[in-house]
Amino acid sequence: MLEAVLKFRDSIHNKYNLNITKFKTLSGLALGIYTSKYIPSNLKPKLKMIKGGLEKKFRSSYFGGNVEVFINLITSGYLYDMNSQYSKAMLKDMPIGNPTLSFESNLDNIFGFVYGEIKCPNESELQVPFIQARDSFYSNIKCPRGKFKRLIFSEEIKYAIKFGYKINIEYSYLFERGKDLFTDFVNEHYKIKKSTKDPVQKNISKLILNSLYGRLGINETGDTLEIVDKDSIKNLDKNTHISVIS
Repeated sequence: MLEAVLKFRDSIHNKYNLNITKFKTLSGLALGIYTSKYIPSNLKPKLKMIKGGLEKKFRSSYFGGNVEVFINLITSGYLYDMNSQYSKAMLKDMPIGNPTLSFESNLDNIFGFVYGEIKCPNESELQVPFIQARDSFYSNIKCPRGKFKRLIFSEEIKYAIKFGYKINIEYSYLFERGKDLFTDFVNEHYKIKKSTKDPVQKNISKLILNSLYGRLGINETGDTLEIVDKDSIKNLDKNTHISVIS
């Protein structure tokens, strides 16, 4: 075990000139590797940190993997293992620059996030719906039929339209297209993962490859220090991260 850790340390230092002890998490290390070597110089001025109300609005369009079950029993079928799908998605154009509010209704002229009423095709047109939405009352996530409103990434709804979805756009936030923002990072680490015979190098490249996209989407929450009495502690929200110091 120690030998593998030392090999990991030396590999990161030799390839990226980084000290792994300076990073608390693997995703932090992946971000350090990316920022130290792989950011395209022509795109650096266009990379923005969006905070406040706009950040919350854009995060409302983020959803995890779609795991709804529509067929509960399979008597005969095939098992497919599709690897590095998130990494592959990172090869696509990414929104960069400052967002601009727009009332453009032509989806072909939009790259960014659009808000409007989405209509899902009926079952005869599309057996399995795939655009997710959050129920406003129960806060659970599902892929609804019929009509619903939400903010969605423009390229996602463009893809959905090919399968019968429709959208009535009310407004949008336009971004510039960032081409090849992660291409060198993804291609290099995927090549190592695919071709190396060294199990340590294979695991390193796989972990780094799969850690960056999560880190870039992390929701940073601040700490609040508050002095309360013992009775108030019992009423604190049990779904939040609370440390009690008595």
